[in-house]
Amino acid sequence: MSRSSAQSLLGPVVASFGIKFANVALSLLLAVLLARVLGVSSYGEYAFVYAIVTLLAIPSQMGLPQLVVRETARADRNQDWAAMRTIWRWAHLFVLISSLGTMTLALIWIALRVPEKGIRTAFIFGLLLIPLIALGNVRGAALSGLGKVVLGQLPESVLRPLFLFAGIWGAAYLVVQGQMTAAGALGLHVGAAGFAFLVGSVLLSTNRPRYAVLAKASPPQTRAWLMAAGAFGLLAGLQTINSTLDIVMIGIMRSREEVGIYKIAVTAASLTVFGLQVINIVIMPRIAHLHAGGEIKAMQALVTAT
Repeated sequence: MSRSSAQSLLGPVVASFGIKFANVALSLLLAVLLARVLGVSSYGEYAFVYAIVTLLAIPSQMGLPQLVVRETARADRNQDWAAMRTIWRWAHLFVLISSLGTMTLALIWIALRVPEKGIRTAFIFGLLLIPLIALGNVRGAALSGLGKVVLGQLPESVLRPLFLFAGIWGAAYLVVQGQMTAAGALGLHVGAAGFAFLVGSVLLSTNRPRYAVLAKASPPQTRAWLMAAGAFGLLAGLQTINSTLDIVMIGIMRSREEVGIYKIAVTAASLTVFGLQVINIVIMPRIAHLHAGGEIKAMQALVTAT
């Protein structure tokens, strides 16, 4: 890799590191704030419900963010604006339909198997997060595929937890005065995710190529995209399960208080994987861009350097 290439990589890596650090710091502060506002037991309930919702969201995304990064970078490299418009429309539609299907099945299960009113309400609010976060991740992936890696991470990694922190703090100390519940906290999370989604929409709208807006969409490659998304989704899904299933298992076998304490500890421990996560986010669209141009040597140099 040339010196200029290494320098061009350094900026996004540093910026992505800063965003990832802000995400973990906000997540840790948010966990402490929620534990203090809700109490350890209610925070454990919040963490348990959110973990289940995170697992339920896996089929709704199914590797689509990674697919959108790859296809957007390829279309940008080849200036194939019709293909870019098509993958964006197809991915958003797929996420919306699959999210609604998942939410419907989950609501039926909640009505039949969850008798407790408080946790049932918490689940209903939590399910609303599935389409908001999934669509937000697809839009962030589109920005990353365009080379706007930092902007692609900003709404979901920084703004959503920041909005939620502000909402929890405001509701707890200015309005509700200590009467916050897990369902109320998840309702505020839905509001924060909605604001982050709107910001992501504006960022994509202002940074997308003008020709991609004007281009007529081409026929979608549904079969090929589903196969690729399935491969991406298997890896991403296993990573999500690996990072979430422990919360669900503890919530089933132990008390809500223990879930809350464990969740705070796990959030702090997530600092250890900073480097890997930052590098992966930055190089993924670059590898797709180089591969589309057949620049195998440059791609090898990038992988070696990272």
